[in-house]
Amino acid sequence: MSVERGIKTLFQAFEKLSSKRNNLCLVLAGRLDQRLPIPTNGKVRYMGELPQCDVGHLFNALDVGVVSNRRNQFAEFCFPQKFYEMIACRLPVVAADIGVMRRLLAGYENCLYEPERADSLADAIEKQLDRPKVLDISVPAWKDRGEDFQLLLEEVLMKSHSVNLSPNVAGR
Repeated sequence: MSVERGIKTLFQAFEKLSSKRNNLCLVLAGRLDQRLPIPTNGKVRYMGELPQCDVGHLFNALDVGVVSNRRNQFAEFCFPQKFYEMIACRLPVVAADIGVMRRLLAGYENCLYEPERADSLADAIEKQLDRPKVLDISVPAWKDRGEDFQLLLEEVLMKSHSVNLSPNVAGR
């Protein structure tokens, strides 16, 4: 949980929603950014850093998962690992509309929210709470990711090789 990932927007959205829904709790887990204190609201539960083997248990206990991000270079190019873990657990999800998320959530646009807009995030969470939608999206295995990476490397090597084979016409 860090400032760079837009967690402050999640805190603001939660405050807005919890004032309307008495039974709503915010469950947080992960490394804590010391620059951002966790709200002292009695409805906020911080689980700390969980061992990887417990992350699925947490996801299975939630009603909605949130993939928060801000508009920055990291969010534009990161691999959405936590998103895929949530999907694999059949957890209804909302995600910041940045990077690959628009493409991954094609057909599920109600699950997207505008980064750094607490009202947009609160609206998306509320829709998932009122009418939970489990996304029917295929989750790539590590083998799939390795094969994708191999294809990318081969493509780069082929381009590099064809550039090196081209005749040198400079200075003629």
